[in-house]
Amino acid sequence: MVGRPPYAGAVVATRWRGRSAAVAGLPLAIVGALVVVDVVIAHTLSSPLAAVVLTDLAVGCWVVLAHREPGLAAVMAAVSSIGVSLAVAALVRVGGYGYTSLVTGSWLGFGELVALAYVTAVAVRLVRPLAGAAVVALFGIALAALVRLRHEGTLEAVLAIPMALGFAGTVAVGLYLRSVDRTREQADLRIRQDERNEIARELHDLVAHHVTGIVLQAQAAQLVSDERPEVATEALATIEGAGSEALRSMRAMVGTLRSDQTTPLAPTATVDDLLAMATTQPGEVPVRVSIDDDVARLPASLVASLHRIAREALTNARRHAREASRVDLVITRHGGDVRISVTDDGAVVTAGPAQGYGLVGIAERVDALGGRFRAGPVATGGWELVAELPVAPR
Repeated sequence: MVGRPPYAGAVVATRWRGRSAAVAGLPLAIVGALVVVDVVIAHTLSSPLAAVVLTDLAVGCWVVLAHREPGLAAVMAAVSSIGVSLAVAALVRVGGYGYTSLVTGSWLGFGELVALAYVTAVAVRLVRPLAGAAVVALFGIALAALVRLRHEGTLEAVLAIPMALGFAGTVAVGLYLRSVDRTREQADLRIRQDERNEIARELHDLVAHHVTGIVLQAQAAQLVSDERPEVATEALATIEGAGSEALRSMRAMVGTLRSDQTTPLAPTATVDDLLAMATTQPGEVPVRVSIDDDVARLPASLVASLHRIAREALTNARRHAREASRVDLVITRHGGDVRISVTDDGAVVTAGPAQGYGLVGIAERVDALGGRFRAGPVATGGWELVAELPVAPR
């Protein structure tokens, strides 16, 4: 049984874990630059410099943790901001800070606001809905406390509308990114399931082929077992070989399949189908195919997987290899592995949000067969896709 898809952003959050320092580098640099801006503004307004610096640092430090522990970072940033607001209000009441005609306590701090908005948007994008609602509530309380407790009079009224807009904009950005993550995740899951369905069709065809041969050999052996026992012995050897081949195919693929198949079954591809890929239609990029002779002796299930990978890779090259003059499809066998590479000489185009799903299917198939896969630009120009599959299942 296939479980429910994970919540929106779960895959993104998992990929970012362990890379928080690299991901947070730019936001942290922006917050650092805004601290300098806040110091200049606070000095100009005769606002306490220590207060604005400490406030920016207290909230901004949580940017480092935003992508590793988004919920915790957002909560701690909001709590830090609320704590500063309460402290400023208390000090003002006892006369601890002077104030100008517009500013009470300390300058509000752009660094604090940007850091608070950033960690909140990241949390809304990545955490579960209930936790996200709590983060949004704390963010709203922090902004309200900043306006009400740190400022009074004209500036309080002026800040109310920008803070409300900032609150709405931050939440909207987080929800939009969450929606993009969900769309991407669902497309990824759909492509993976399509690949599993394709493997299931091939597996069905392979097993049906071998089982049919086993049944026919067994029937023939029964008919001639009394008069020609040597023929029955040969039939038993053939049955053993066909059974072993069917088991190898099943062990290589069955772990990745679903049981509910509703699409029609397709025949298994052969080496001739691979060679036929050199035939191109007018206007298409020419394809050069090179296949080792040993490939013809590979198991039928493996040849079918090579055909599927080659077909997907050629489709990807035709769609995205801009101004390509050729595509080379090369399949070679080295010991216990078979290697397939598809290379073009076109200009490399960065994949957008709706591109690149074909590579997901190829990676899924290669991983199911215990192989290795890589794809990317080459130093001499163009794009190369390489997959290495074990001849015998690992």
